[in-house]
Amino acid sequence: MSSLKLSICNPLAETGNLRLGGECKMSTNRASTNANSGTGSGSKRKKVVKSRFKGSPLDDFFCKYTHKGFDYKPSSSAPREFERLCSFMKWDDKDNPKRREKRREARKLFQDALTQQFNVMYGEDENELAAWQSLCAALELDPIPDTVEKCRESIRLTFVNLVDLVDIQRTGKSVQRFNSEVALSTYTKAEEKYFPRENAYQSGLLRYLLRHITSPDVKYHTGGHKSRKKTSLRKV
Repeated sequence: MSSLKLSICNPLAETGNLRLGGECKMSTNRASTNANSGTGSGSKRKKVVKSRFKGSPLDDFFCKYTHKGFDYKPSSSAPREFERLCSFMKWDDKDNPKRREKRREARKLFQDALTQQFNVMYGEDENELAAWQSLCAALELDPIPDTVEKCRESIRLTFVNLVDLVDIQRTGKSVQRFNSEVALSTYTKAEEKYFPRENAYQSGLLRYLLRHITSPDVKYHTGGHKSRKKTSLRKV
């Protein structure tokens, strides 16, 4: 699948940050600023992500607020940027119902962008081998399976935080893999990195990575072969 080359505004290319006096009018692709650096599995992971990356719904979301003075940092974790945005916009004011409502509205848009970002990076067709192999490469599975069924089986026994999986395009960091659903649940709760449940079911690939976070199954781990029904995640 061919990738779409995107223009990068000068502040982002030079500093990794957007410091704009007006609303950003350009499509940005931070992956192109660092995807060619380094060697080894990390470089391979970023190269694969870049090859499928065709746009940035998260950048589009955050750039809507740069004209208000928000100092958007594309290399920062998406949830962290959202919390900074809420603080900047003063949406956390408990004594101001209107601002709290603004936060709820913005959170919904952020959740949509987070899910769309996953779909753009990894694809949506659960029958596409290239999409599965891209996901396996991002997870640094070695060797990468050569069939859809083998990819599905590998993913079925892989426990990762979906927010982290989206963040690798932004931060360039490897995704931490856990050996059980309980371990993943503990991490997710501690870091408060919840993927939006309602949106997660909209993509074929996503549902293979969904795990029980609020009530994890102690019998579901990398050495297990337990059959799983469709699961759910707590809402962001």
